Amino acid sequence: RDRKKEKEKEKEEGKSSPLKEEREDKGKEREERGEKGKEEEEGENISVPSVSSPPNSPQRERGVKFSDAPQSSSMIDESKLPLVIGRKEEKHKLELFLRRQIAKKEGGSVSILGEEGLGKALLLSYCKAIAGATNVKVLEFTCVSQHSSTPFYAIGAILRQIVPSDWGTEDKLKELLSEERVPYFNCLNEVLFTSLPESAQSKELTRRDKKIMATDLAIEIILSLSKEGLFLAFENAHWMDFNSLSVMESLTERIDMVPLFLGVTLQQTADTPSSLVRMMQLRNSISVNVGPLAPETLNPLIRHFLGLKGDVPDDVMEYIQPRAQGFSMFAQELCIGLLESKTVVIKDGEIESVGDLSLNAPIPTLMSVIQSGINRLPNSTQMAMKIASVIGEEFSLVLLRNVYPIEEEVPLLKRHLILLEKKAFIRKTHQVNVYTFISPLIHEAAYSLLLFKQRLQLHEKLATFLQDSSHETDDPIAVAHMVAYHWVKLLDSYDPNSQPPFETLKKAICSLCDAGALSSRQYSIREAARYFNSGGHFLGEVNRRKDQPDYFALNLIDSRVLYLQLNSMKVSSHLGSTFFLEEKSASTLTTVGKNKAEGKKPEKKKRRWADQ
Repeated sequence: RDRKKEKEKEKEEGKSSPLKEEREDKGKEREERGEKGKEEEEGENISVPSVSSPPNSPQRERGVKFSDAPQSSSMIDESKLPLVIGRKEEKHKLELFLRRQIAKKEGGSVSILGEEGLGKALLLSYCKAIAGATNVKVLEFTCVSQHSSTPFYAIGAILRQIVPSDWGTEDKLKELLSEERVPYFNCLNEVLFTSLPESAQSKELTRRDKKIMATDLAIEIILSLSKEGLFLAFENAHWMDFNSLSVMESLTERIDMVPLFLGVTLQQTADTPSSLVRMMQLRNSISVNVGPLAPETLNPLIRHFLGLKGDVPDDVMEYIQPRAQGFSMFAQELCIGLLESKTVVIKDGEIESVGDLSLNAPIPTLMSVIQSGINRLPNSTQMAMKIASVIGEEFSLVLLRNVYPIEEEVPLLKRHLILLEKKAFIRKTHQVNVYTFISPLIHEAAYSLLLFKQRLQLHEKLATFLQDSSHETDDPIAVAHMVAYHWVKLLDSYDPNSQPPFETLKKAICSLCDAGALSSRQYSIREAARYFNSGGHFLGEVNRRKDQPDYFALNLIDSRVLYLQLNSMKVSSHLGSTFFLEEKSASTLTTVGKNKAEGKKPEKKKRRWADQ
């Protein structure tokens, strides 16, 4: 009807519509191919068979076919795609979007939102598999909370995967960068862990200019390497550092120019970074909200987890369904628990026996189900997992060996990690001998099983070891942030009614100020503000504890506190908000501390920070 009205209008005006000519050309192409198509109200919606739909389903008839798509995009081997059960609608929506964008040779952004344990990572894996099957290069990275304040942590990890090892040669640089940017390539030294020499042009840049240049270089390199198709996948993008988010935001504005795809999973909250929110609102973008599974979709999922050929018995369904609450991860953990405890015995795809399911027992929490799975592991493997959880969501075998408290078990750590990987508690990252927990929930469950005293000892041991070995690392900035992370975690582990030792507070404040200073020198303003605010909080804790004999010994860190206060002016100007230490307490600490060291009586007059 719309086309008929448009045609009548054109006759009246005596003009030809470009949209009409385009549609007529496409109509002729369709007639030549002997195909039939339908058009929606907003224009043409060309469809092709969906990989995931059965041959005669309505979805397959409405699917999308692209005449200019490469053959590989329309003939994807289903066996290469991950099995996604219970998410037919979300899966189909993502597939259509990706195939359309690949056919148009344009990029796009994919955002998968939902709570932990609903299967967001599996849907992102499905997107990666489709991209990989159509000859699009796929790179992935999992963001973790412990590194959320390390500048360029996420994008740096991606760049180290895609940048060739010989990228420092002049010929290679000219392939990756425009000619005018080649002299500034050493600005990426701290991002790529390289030590390339400075050029005459880069020496003239201030630290702030170098930071901006590093962002621009990262964007240009990714765009130059994505001409043949590139899919960057980030799990838990809400933990991405601010600098990586800046790069992501710039890339999303240009994804319609090159076949670059950005895929993220995140939990959307009030604190979701604005750049990720804007990414979800762009033209070439798709957002999928993942909610709890409907009860009717749980049966095939549980059948798959149990390895059954037929339907799940009613009593088993009655046990799992109310406890799973629509969470696929919860359902999986419950099924694993039933199989490992021999409550349900499966033989050749059939149920052999079903024990006491305790249907009247209280419904457990997800955390308790995961913890019971950890408790079923061998004792030595449990200990390895718990100590790894203290390091963080991401940990290395080298660091685990250096802080492991039982020397006899150190040679066996690799074996324990292989078992944990087999049991789907951890997985390897792209780095050698570096692992990450499958889910933040699993990490939290393992960490909560450690005794209070063990946590304190391990956090202190980790902070001290990292401080002592900081000169041997390729990334001293990340190490400084990790040191601060462990001191803060140590203080957070104390009971609210107990007070940490004064020496521990002092070390925590020093490490926080050091990390803030490094971030400030790199012009990572938000990260600097975060560390300085934490330092100010703990400084207030010290100020309230006048019973300590060393109370006035803070002159040891006067320089750090002063640096913190002076930098607050830069921080506040960039954030548009005020950051400050309590003037009275800060000035009193400094003045009285110095007077005590010099044998003087405290001055009655208040002295401002600016005067000092």
